[in-house]
Amino acid sequence: VLIGGLAYIMGQSAGNTIMLKENTMEDKTLITVSGNAERKVEPTLVKFTVGVETTNENAEISASENAEIMEKVKQALIDKGIPVNKIKTNYYYINQDWIYPKEDKEPVIRYRTTHSLSVETTQISEIGKIIDACVKAGANNVGNVQFTLDDETINEMKKELVTKWKSFHREYF
Repeated sequence: VLIGGLAYIMGQSAGNTIMLKENTMEDKTLITVSGNAERKVEPTLVKFTVGVETTNENAEISASENAEIMEKVKQALIDKGIPVNKIKTNYYYINQDWIYPKEDKEPVIRYRTTHSLSVETTQISEIGKIIDACVKAGANNVGNVQFTLDDETINEMKKELVTKWKSFHREYF
């Protein structure tokens, strides 16, 4: 009856999901209680990727052109207030592409250089201008834009929600 009453009372409180589990182990009863709490929070961090892809018949020229453009993209990010430690290489590679013409001609070999950066910023309202500056600087690959929370805010929200949940349910424990 106690377990049933506790489950009913806690299940009624503020839409919390409560699970009670009873196991009998060597004449001991184990009761497990879990719950959840939610709060809507405005994002405090934007993460995105920005990259440059170049192609040329010469691998060195492809890599050199790519590096030149990528330096401009990095400078655009810095000029928009992104700290250098929030700009990191996501990947870099040079691929050899074989292009086969329709006629009986020799294949054409081209080299594709791709350099991608992972970027983080707290400038939520400026993200459009930041991305525009990257494209203007020569970026031709932008994606994976994620609006999320920074680690500090996540930890604060966890503590706040656990404290509120415990406070709300203190009378039952």
